[in-house]
Amino acid sequence: MTRGRPAESVFFMHGTHAFCPESGSTLSEDTVVTETGRELRYPTNDNAYGEDSYVLTTGATCSSTIALMSRFRECHEREFGTTWVDDERVNALYRRVALYLRQLKADVDGEATTRDEWIWFALAERLDREGDPADWMRNYADVVCPHCGGTLSWLEAPRGMLPKCLNKCDGTNRYLAHEIQRKVAAVYNRAFDERGVGLKPTEVAIVP
Repeated sequence: MTRGRPAESVFFMHGTHAFCPESGSTLSEDTVVTETGRELRYPTNDNAYGEDSYVLTTGATCSSTIALMSRFRECHEREFGTTWVDDERVNALYRRVALYLRQLKADVDGEATTRDEWIWFALAERLDREGDPADWMRNYADVVCPHCGGTLSWLEAPRGMLPKCLNKCDGTNRYLAHEIQRKVAAVYNRAFDERGVGLKPTEVAIVP
């Protein structure tokens, strides 16, 4: 497939649920091969960038707040449709999500590169605490290794599915569920001041 001369994005991998890190748009199924042999994808609504300026990417590990908000809305509409019994309730949800994403993405102690997955799961925990359906959000993000961001393998055990890093990045091949729970809880508690009653790691659900 030929698409003029696109500008290659500086962003890298974002798992099986990759989306445009600038706009939040779903990426194409077909790919464009660059001169260096990389296979990149393009946003499905890339006309927003102009007819001659296509963005190529494989997604990102740390997307913009606007992209995450657009992604949330797109995924929410996939799950629940676009025709609402109570439009104002849904619009209020989107306004709250936009606020929460700004809080979750805030630069604290010099950390401005929190992975999208941790932002996404912390947002799900926030909505769940407010009584909004949030289990569906896990259909649109992969749990990754908290150390290298790599793919996990899952072992079925009596107490649930237990994850390990496929890369064995720390050389121990240990289970990572507790570390993932602590990561999500830390991102959540950094963003939301709940008067000392924050999210406990053990309250974070970790599923494949």
